Amino acid sequence: MVKNFIFSLLTLLIMLSCIEFLLVTIYIIGPKVHLPASIISIAKKYYYLNGRKLDQYQCGRHDKNLFYKYKEGSCEVKNLEFTTNLSINYFGVRDTEKSLKSDLDVVFIGDSHTQGWGMSTDERFSGIVANSSGLSTVNLGISSYGTVREMKNLELLNQINSSFEFVVLQYEGNDINENKSYFEKNNTIEISSEEKYEKTKVHNIRKSNYFPGDGISFIFETAKESFKILMNKKFNIKFDYMPYVQKNTKRTDREVELEVTYFVNAIKQKIEILQNRKLIIFGVELLD
Repeated sequence: MVKNFIFSLLTLLIMLSCIEFLLVTIYIIGPKVHLPASIISIAKKYYYLNGRKLDQYQCGRHDKNLFYKYKEGSCEVKNLEFTTNLSINYFGVRDTEKSLKSDLDVVFIGDSHTQGWGMSTDERFSGIVANSSGLSTVNLGISSYGTVREMKNLELLNQINSSFEFVVLQYEGNDINENKSYFEKNNTIEISSEEKYEKTKVHNIRKSNYFPGDGISFIFETAKESFKILMNKKFNIKFDYMPYVQKNTKRTDREVELEVTYFVNAIKQKIEILQNRKLIIFGVELLD
């Protein structure tokens, strides 16, 4: 009886593990063997929600001003597509100690695009600019930062090294969440406690490590949301909670105007830092 139970339990665990393995395999080789786009999309979503190692938690620490920064020293982030070695200075950003102390020409601020998700130090656009122009640069990019925290981090840098002439600010469409919250809360950054950061860190690291049952749970949720979409289309039945439904990203002129308002407001609150300096702004992955 006990043997049968143990055998059944092991069989179940193996089957559950196979689902995770199958989804990850589809994510890796699906495009190469030309599997249907819908199947590849499901595998990509699974990896995005459950498999990615996020450097702000793998290599992060709590920060009283910005919720988190990177932890000083060396840190390795292993993902399916790449392994990235981050070298973090005492300021909590991915750059050298020398970059903080030397006479600066250009400061780069932004999120993971600026920090260099999956890239070596020299492959980042800040590294390309430095190597091709001879300008002295520092990269303040930190994953998932919005404009508000990017400008705050620039302010903190300005307190220890104000020699820079140019600021290159990278904007992304999802920065609107942080910028909007800041605007609506009278230009106040609400920083969660160290305990909250540690709990979030544990949750994200746990979620990014494959565990028997993750795949089953994901497939169940995906099937449930697909059913909701079908009921909505066929019978116009609407559900309140539909987290897996792809939202329409087409925005009205008013929504675009508000996004610009939130963005400009975040910059204006720190405008004194930009006096007698040149600001260069560019966007990536902007919403349509």
